[in-house]
Amino acid sequence: MSLLIREITENEYYEFLKQQPSFSFLQLPSWANVKSGWNSKIVGWFDDKQLVIAGLILIRNIPKTKWSLFYLPEGPVLTIDVAKNVVDWLSPLKDSAKKNHASALKLGPQVNVKTWYAKTIK
Repeated sequence: MSLLIREITENEYYEFLKQQPSFSFLQLPSWANVKSGWNSKIVGWFDDKQLVIAGLILIRNIPKTKWSLFYLPEGPVLTIDVAKNVVDWLSPLKDSAKKNHASALKLGPQVNVKTWYAKTIK
């Protein structure tokens, strides 16, 4: 599988999120608004023309340099099927970070292995 990464609109992003079983509020575009000193962009990974992964990237410029930090809080949003081969989705992200002068890339995908329900917990 060869995935391509590009910026997507908020509408495309929200449509993708609606189809996911879960995602963190830290991946919502509104989260970027409370992070003062950070810029943001929404990106999507495409397999042919289908959006299969999406994420909010917070970007912090390092003063007096051309470098920045890329941070995907609890992201990107992906499914277990796509997450199995990390190289497929991590390589395009790494390349995009390099292209945008990111000196560091931090992410923590929230991959749900098991879902707990209230009835189960009780």
